[in-house]
Amino acid sequence: MKLETYDLSSDNSSLVFSFLSIGSKGVIIKVIVYEYIKQNIYNLAFGDYDLLTKTISDTANSNNGDAKLVLSTVIKSLYLFFEKHKDSKVIVSGSSDIRTRLYQRIIKEYYSEFSTDFKLEAKLENENKFERIDFSKKYDQFRISKK
Repeated sequence: MKLETYDLSSDNSSLVFSFLSIGSKGVIIKVIVYEYIKQNIYNLAFGDYDLLTKTISDTANSNNGDAKLVLSTVIKSLYLFFEKHKDSKVIVSGSSDIRTRLYQRIIKEYYSEFSTDFKLEAKLENENKFERIDFSKKYDQFRISKK
């Protein structure tokens, strides 16, 4: 996938990435963390980094005018994560229903490019299993693995 991205910094484990979002509201530090859950399954946590509290806010809505560039950079981090964690799976869900719907729209928009490198599955609310994505359904979680 060839998308314009921000420069990413990462730790040696490829579990924590950071970059600078530069837009209409200035410079915002963004952090992506792949949190180990169990048995090679990781949660993708993403948000703005607060220098005062030293925390990541996954509910912040920066509106910095660079959403596509930010999302492309998150996708780039997936490629880098899977270089070191080949047999892993990544769970993605929003911090709210609105954010989860946004993620589903983004996955749908980039599906043809994204699905060449990744296996994408989704889970309905109150269901225990992941299924092949059907964009007519509203999902609450997505699972990504490298093909």
